Amino acid sequence: MDKAIEPIYSPIVAMAKLKDKNAKKHFDMNRNFGELKRKYNSRNKSSFENIRLPALKQL
Repeated sequence: MDKAIEPIYSPIVAMAKLKDKNAKKHFDMNRNFGELKRKYNSRNKSSFENIRLPALKQL
């Protein structure tokens, strides 16, 4: 790669790699939350929907 471009290009690559890692982390968190939500919904639907979900959507 051309030496003049490299200093500009490197941070972009670093950001892309970081975003990739975070995307996987968020995907795992969402999947875990979905499983948690299903567990709560089967047990106690109304209280979970009314109390916890609106608070989480505001984050």
